[in-house]
Amino acid sequence: KNATEITFSELHVRLGVEETYNRRRKKDFFWGMFYKIKFNKSFNSELYLNSYKRKNMDLEDYDFNKIFSAHTNDQVEARYILSTSFMERLKEFKKLLGDDVKLRVSFIDNIMYVAVNSGKDFFEPKANKDLSDFNNILPYYLEIEYLVEIVEILNLNLKIWN
Repeated sequence: KNATEITFSELHVRLGVEETYNRRRKKDFFWGMFYKIKFNKSFNSELYLNSYKRKNMDLEDYDFNKIFSAHTNDQVEARYILSTSFMERLKEFKKLLGDDVKLRVSFIDNIMYVAVNSGKDFFEPKANKDLSDFNNILPYYLEIEYLVEIVEILNLNLKIWN
């Protein structure tokens, strides 16, 4: 069976923001899951997909362009990375996450980085639950299973031209 290298971590990044009267408050910059995935195509360029309006390339998929802005240093290789079928899978993944979740994807040095900014905690057990009871552990198992399914959803086990 093909195995795709994947690591992920829950991140909660807060920044101190200055307010009036020299007071500082903390603002969430990122709160969600961050993935590092060995990509199934070799490439040398950098490609960034995010929801910002700043971009330097349009892709053939109108709906994809509405969801993601693409920025790259090599448009030819970016189109090689973003095949039409892969763009479809990225759109489907974003749809599964929902409108309130921000998704950023980067491709650098044959690695795909995925930032899922959901604004929620993962793996947080309730202090008053008996963790020796399987029914209390099941939601965390399902959460991990869902997080690892990114490989299947995006079909990243398919090795292409290695």
